[in-house]
Amino acid sequence: MDLITEKQLKRNIIHWYPEQKDKKILQIGIVDEEIIEELCTKFQKAIIVVNNEEQKQKIQKENNIENLEVIIDFAELGNKKIDYISLIGTMENYEINNETKAYKKLQKILDIVSNYINEESKIILVADNKYGM
Repeated sequence: MDLITEKQLKRNIIHWYPEQKDKKILQIGIVDEEIIEELCTKFQKAIIVVNNEEQKQKIQKENNIENLEVIIDFAELGNKKIDYISLIGTMENYEINNETKAYKKLQKILDIVSNYINEESKIILVADNKYGM
């Protein structure tokens, strides 16, 4: 598979979703540059929560995008309300270690983000499985 095709496939994970230029999206966990670009194109603001300072600096260095914010701790959100929560690839990162722990981690993440959503917020969960869905 050539590089162009691979980049297009990665973008397609979120490309199908309609633009929400007046909405904010919170991505939990590090994702590919193509997905970050697509999130920033579709939404007013994209906020990515990463695990450490190294990941934060890497994303900021690779993506000089005005409406992108990278944080390490949910507390940095303050009292902001988020319109969309994105869990693209989040489960796969935790499943590498242990599937049971991955689901407990997901439950913990959803409990945390429930503080930053409103009644009309939406969650976009992308999980890799044998059906590619």
